[in-house]
Amino acid sequence: MFYCNGYLHNARRDTLTPGTAFLVTVVVVVYGAVIELLQLYVFTWRGAEWADLFCDTVGACMATFCILVITTAVKNVKA
Repeated sequence: MFYCNGYLHNARRDTLTPGTAFLVTVVVVVYGAVIELLQLYVFTWRGAEWADLFCDTVGACMATFCILVITTAVKNVKA
């Protein structure tokens, strides 16, 4: 959600397009995957799990959905 909020603030936009929302979600999921790979190969005292990556993906999708709903609601209230 913070990444989406920062994007909206820097781009000076009121809404998030579906294409941008998809791109933001992919970036966040890839970030989660990189963290899991680091846990597997670099930080050997930590364990990498598919369940963690799945939860990261679900969380990213839920956050993006919330941003889409909130920005659409705010846009409709302002109109």
